[in-house]
Amino acid sequence: MTSRTSCSSERVSNTIRRVDHSDLTIGEKLLLSRRRLGESQRVAAGKLGVSLYRYRGVEVGRPPKELDVTPRREKALSARLDIDEVAPHEECFILRVRARLSVRRTAELMNVSQWWFIKMERGREDASLLVSFWRRRRSA
Repeated sequence: MTSRTSCSSERVSNTIRRVDHSDLTIGEKLLLSRRRLGESQRVAAGKLGVSLYRYRGVEVGRPPKELDVTPRREKALSARLDIDEVAPHEECFILRVRARLSVRRTAELMNVSQWWFIKMERGREDASLLVSFWRRRRSA
């Protein structure tokens, strides 16, 4: 039985499969990596030795050449880009980002509170509702 405080990956895995690790852009990989580490954009940019402006730009889709990391920081960048599996709640997060929907608007569309939505999207609660929402939205 899965704990109520963690995402039940077994229950919802392979249900959307719209986002595979090989489908992620460099910006999306940086975004997922940063979220997994619980870092701000400022901290992530600092670790890569680039300006916050350039880091943000790559996360939102500007060309990755904007990062221009030094050879010394290349290893840190490679580690951040090494995402081999995307959890169901992360897939839902990426789909929301790609759809340019805010947390508030998506929570309204799902008829759940923003607080609950955030818990699901961060993997702290079961993501079945999120997966169902995106499955319906993608098939519509």
